[in-house]
Amino acid sequence: MNTFQNTLVNDLLPDTTIFQANAKTVNELFVQNFMYYDVSLDSTERATLSAIANQCPLAGGEAVLIARAMLDAVVKTPVFYNDALLCEQPELEERSRSMTTSGGCSVAPNPASTELTLRTKAPDATRFVLRNAMGQSILSMSLTKGKNTYVIPVSNIPQGAYSWEVWVAEKRSDSGKVVIMH
Repeated sequence: MNTFQNTLVNDLLPDTTIFQANAKTVNELFVQNFMYYDVSLDSTERATLSAIANQCPLAGGEAVLIARAMLDAVVKTPVFYNDALLCEQPELEERSRSMTTSGGCSVAPNPASTELTLRTKAPDATRFVLRNAMGQSILSMSLTKGKNTYVIPVSNIPQGAYSWEVWVAEKRSDSGKVVIMH
């Protein structure tokens, strides 16, 4: 693809969420400044990339990491990003105890690091599914009829924002979101 085609494709991308807007901005700067090895940024472009690079990757998406790499290529001075601090949200501590959904399920803690505890009030629940931001199933486990509490190991799952679903037979009965941070 040439620069015009890349720009056209980028313009067609939605930007209704922060991670979509970040991706669109980073793509545009990449096409303008990096695609043909002309690695230079003006002060406005640096400030834009810096603003994206200083976001929590869990909220700002993959574009945060790409912005950091692009800045690193231009600035040549290593910058340390403290993601634990950038992603810290005081209100998460209150929510981490338990978030019960309208369907009666709860997944805690949120954010999780090594394991999740699923509590369900659906005695006939059959499956728990964890999906990444692209909707791909990352983890799927059968649930035992009549059992209400499950401990789900997540230490081998990459950091990120995920959605979870509880299924009864062939119908999704409940769902929610969870963040995994190691």
